Amino acid sequence: MSHSRRMPGATLICSVALLPASAALAQDAALPAPQPVLPYDLSVASMGVSERYRPEYEPDGVSVGEGVLHPSLEVGSGYSDNVFSTRTEKTGDGFAWLRPGVEFRLGDEERFARVLGEARVRRYFGQTHANETGLTFDADASLPLAEGLLLQGGALARRAYERPGSGSFPAEALSPIEFDEVASYVRMIRSGSRVRVLAALDAARFDFKDARPALGGAAIDQNDRDRTSYRGTARVEWSASGGVSAFVEGSYSQLDYHRERRLDGTDNVDGARWQGKAGVLLTGGKLRGGLGAGYSRRTYDSAAYDDFSGFVLDASVQYFATGLTTFSLAARRSIEEGGGIEAGSFVYDEGEFRINHELLRNLILGAGVSYAKADYRRTDREDEIVTGRINLRYLQSRNIEVTAELGLTDRNSAGTVPGPRFDAVHGLIGVNFRL
Repeated sequence: MSHSRRMPGATLICSVALLPASAALAQDAALPAPQPVLPYDLSVASMGVSERYRPEYEPDGVSVGEGVLHPSLEVGSGYSDNVFSTRTEKTGDGFAWLRPGVEFRLGDEERFARVLGEARVRRYFGQTHANETGLTFDADASLPLAEGLLLQGGALARRAYERPGSGSFPAEALSPIEFDEVASYVRMIRSGSRVRVLAALDAARFDFKDARPALGGAAIDQNDRDRTSYRGTARVEWSASGGVSAFVEGSYSQLDYHRERRLDGTDNVDGARWQGKAGVLLTGGKLRGGLGAGYSRRTYDSAAYDDFSGFVLDASVQYFATGLTTFSLAARRSIEEGGGIEAGSFVYDEGEFRINHELLRNLILGAGVSYAKADYRRTDREDEIVTGRINLRYLQSRNIEVTAELGLTDRNSAGTVPGPRFDAVHGLIGVNFRL
């Protein structure tokens, strides 16, 4: 039987997902990806295996008034052969994790309110210094003000951890560094027959806790990394047809560090970022993809640092070889913030190739490899990160989902002030119980 699903557009311009040793923490709230304004009928054969809607395996939830409550509990266990991401004398250990959560949603696609709360608990069997207790509260809402005019907004508060091996992790630190993030956004979206206009404002605040030193002694002050960012964005999207669209986008970001000077006595890296980008989205036959390219400039308030600018890129393509197999290729180039004393802003290039295969309707296999390079502009340093992973997703029923993953990370750094260098292998398996 042939099935199709009418979609307002698929996510075509995307960021490449990497393994936990990421280069930088997110600076701004995520914007909705550019999408075709005109609806487009996508058959099952023209949808990615991982994004395919499977209604018979979707949890029903619990009706509460006019809304639906979705409680969930994910439990699992895993192992890493390099818990602290060290180059030599690696320490391996197993861990267990627990992720209880609850989501409440009210309304439909245009008029809705959603609230999510969850905890992410990770406990190592031996290396307790690496334990984590993360918390997240997330809420967003959408309100139609008139026909074709939407007002959207949301807020996020979370406690998370920067793990050893990230680009800005202090060399002398041991345990994951706890930080708090508070973010909010507001968007206005005006949609016409072929044109959509988006205007957005968002803000994010990061507060880092002191790091635990590897060799004992006093805690390592991380307060010079605390910062607040503000961003304004405007975008216009136009559809020639359901399968051919274009967009143009501009944004301005202000980055304010809470300390005027860093611990080493140098000026902090307060400043601004300007970015412009234009692109196209194409859908047809066995291919779906998009390309966005532009220019970004990073400026500094302090005369001690040189402003710099460069080319930026977001590109992705999916090839639907068969109704059961999807090949995906993505690339991205951006300007990011390092956050550490030695590290500063850097140009980040990343690319990923991935295969997803539907072995059974409820059994999805995946494999991917990625490469990333961070070229730092304030110091003589260049990082390279290669990651690979194989994963499995088994939908046992509406209420039970099993996931498993085996991954590899290899990180190298060169220059007079190199960053982390290590390799690590991890594996995990989990079961998600949901209503």
